[in-house]
Amino acid sequence: MNPYLLWTAVGGGLVLLATALVSRRSGARRPDVPRSALDAAVGIVGAFLVCIAAALFAGSATRVLVVWLVVLLTVGLVCTVLRVRPGKAAAAGDGVPQRAEALPAALRMLDRADYHQVSVVRLAVTVGDAALLGTAFGSETVDAARAALARALRDVVPPDAPLWTEQHDRVVALVRQEECDLTAWRAEVETALVAVSPDRVPTVPTATWRTTSTDDLGYRLDDLETDD
Repeated sequence: MNPYLLWTAVGGGLVLLATALVSRRSGARRPDVPRSALDAAVGIVGAFLVCIAAALFAGSATRVLVVWLVVLLTVGLVCTVLRVRPGKAAAAGDGVPQRAEALPAALRMLDRADYHQVSVVRLAVTVGDAALLGTAFGSETVDAARAALARALRDVVPPDAPLWTEQHDRVVALVRQEECDLTAWRAEVETALVAVSPDRVPTVPTATWRTTSTDDLGYRLDDLETDD
């Protein structure tokens, strides 16, 4: 066995394992695949390479067990890859959850804000002229426009802000008042929408913004949604 190849396998496995650990601790979000699936895939690949190196060092009595472990890790990696459904993620706003999925996090944030008396703003951003867009180009175009809007809004709000999609044309976020910079966010979202590929949305989608505040309506989510 070439020693350079051996230590390359060992070093590559350790680097990938360290990358998965640092990535999970950093909390950085990925727009295309679920964070848990990405971390699991990188971790399994790293463990796979480490086990290959271990198999080369192992004696004949234990080598079979290591080979079986490598096989199990390979199966786990394949299952992880198959679980990532790009089409489904795009339909749901490219990884942005729907209201029911984000509701627990939103309620926890409102409860904490109520306890500490911190003002929270609810942002409801809707695809402009969604009905006309759907009539002209079909409902899939409205879904693509909402997905683009969700990606753009997710990139500007704070990382810990609950964000979700509603109905077929709306994206909602809860942000602390002190972190809310609507002027800058509008400009960045509009710039992102202009850059949407014509293959996905034939015309440049627009965004309609609406805000409600806990200062005016209280800390119940139902009250913040009263006028929707």
